Amino acid sequence: MPNTTIKFFNPPSAINPKVSKEGVDIGGSLNIIAMDQNHNLQIVENILSELSWGEFSKEKGMRDQIESLKMTDDDAGTLTSPEELVKRIINALTMIQANNMILFGIGDFECNSFMASVIDIDSKYVERLMEEQKRLRNLASFPVLMDEDDIENPFMEVKFTGKARSYFHFSENYRLSSIFKHFKDISGAANGIVCTEGGVANFYILNENISQVKEKRVYRLDTENLEYAFTQMKQNKAFPMSWFRIGIGLASIKALGQWSEIRKDSKLKKALVKYFKYAKKGFKKKKDDDESFAKNGKKHSSDDLDEMNSKDLDSLREILGKDDLGMFSKKKRRK
Repeated sequence: MPNTTIKFFNPPSAINPKVSKEGVDIGGSLNIIAMDQNHNLQIVENILSELSWGEFSKEKGMRDQIESLKMTDDDAGTLTSPEELVKRIINALTMIQANNMILFGIGDFECNSFMASVIDIDSKYVERLMEEQKRLRNLASFPVLMDEDDIENPFMEVKFTGKARSYFHFSENYRLSSIFKHFKDISGAANGIVCTEGGVANFYILNENISQVKEKRVYRLDTENLEYAFTQMKQNKAFPMSWFRIGIGLASIKALGQWSEIRKDSKLKKALVKYFKYAKKGFKKKKDDDESFAKNGKKHSSDDLDEMNSKDLDSLREILGKDDLGMFSKKKRRK
């Protein structure tokens, strides 16, 4: 049976924002997510994040309106620097390989007190979410889900609810290499809301378009799951916190806004090839590489492209788009 909950390490503040009668956190975070051998998720690199404290007006009849915003987190360097984005993606892939993980996908987390939707659902549901958060924040402070005792490696317990939960929860004996192979052939994203519920962050999947790479993606709405979430809120069992969108697998990096600017970067391509080779081998390390890493934290490198066979390179090209690896000459491929 799949795990009921999993750990989410280094979660961004936008997942579990501060919410009170006085104000709310407003902002978002775009992150690279990895999965470890225990099927836990971990943020391995931040792409961008912006967070502000929005203070409500104290005037009668205006107490639901945000009167002022104070920036508390601003990391938007990748918006103006494609080179910085490439650097962060490569850093994430390096960290993933050093820790025997896989690239799970790209996570986009937004908190705006549900004053506007960031996913494709009917406005009537957005209004209900806004009203529910307003009602619940006036009752008491929202629970904090972060493990305060683990400052160096903070985490929260999470679970995914909905028809697409099978992409996030796996049986204990399901190998990480098998998950990589499964994700290699699919693309798309799961979208929804995060609620605090019984000490756990419950990711309610409201729509998703996950499908085979070659298939046309179509969003499917899970209204039954949304109505269940509303029932939990009415019973004061669930507290709506934020929006989420999680792109699945290696293909998710193509959804980044600057993909067209970075897709031909030679360093990025070689890093992607190196990661693909690593994952295809089932995360087996050579003894001399392990000893080198233990001594100085660095692994021996080689011409990864030269060692990539034709079938694997074609597979990677299919994931990222046929032209995205065009700079790699067929003459360099090994048959």
